[in-house]
Amino acid sequence: MSIANIIRRLIRVAKESGGSQIAEFAVCVPLLTVFAVGIFDFSGAFNLKQKLASAAQEGALVAASEPTTDLAYNQFLTPPASIQAVQKAIFLVLEDQNVLPAAVLGTASCGTGPTVTQTKLAWTYVVTGCPGTLTIIIDRGCTPGSLPLPNCPQGVAGEDVIYSHITVSYPYTWSFNNVIQLVGGSSTLPLTLSADAYAANQS
Repeated sequence: MSIANIIRRLIRVAKESGGSQIAEFAVCVPLLTVFAVGIFDFSGAFNLKQKLASAAQEGALVAASEPTTDLAYNQFLTPPASIQAVQKAIFLVLEDQNVLPAAVLGTASCGTGPTVTQTKLAWTYVVTGCPGTLTIIIDRGCTPGSLPLPNCPQGVAGEDVIYSHITVSYPYTWSFNNVIQLVGGSSTLPLTLSADAYAANQS
């Protein structure tokens, strides 16, 4: 075999090898992208979930220590001072943890005041423009076995302790939902993350 033939054969093998490497690269890039974005995305969601849980726990502790003497069923007025204190505590925790970049310092809001609704002894705060919409539910009348609140502690027979149940929700923007389509998949990840906590009222 002449040197020219050997060289031609080597060039042909190199070209064939290069083609397969390009094909392998084309297959691997979408998978690597999905893995990388998935790791980044899920760690971000986990981090936000932990911050929401921390804020909910702080709210439950503050609520449990607040008096219940200023609470009234369906008063549909300005929330009582004890409820406002809980909302501010939750908001400050989230503000300190940089969850609410558009928060206005010292106002417990993001520019415009929150919308507040009341159902019995539960107050729902909706704060928009943070840039997402923050929802805080402060239930000061969560009793063992009460319905329709399955997250209330069940307690023991005959127990009449009333709990404070706090729920904090905030949206999370997933990049994974778009990237998974590169490999022909789909995703139904939640657009809003929530955390809740409760504590027995002390007074």
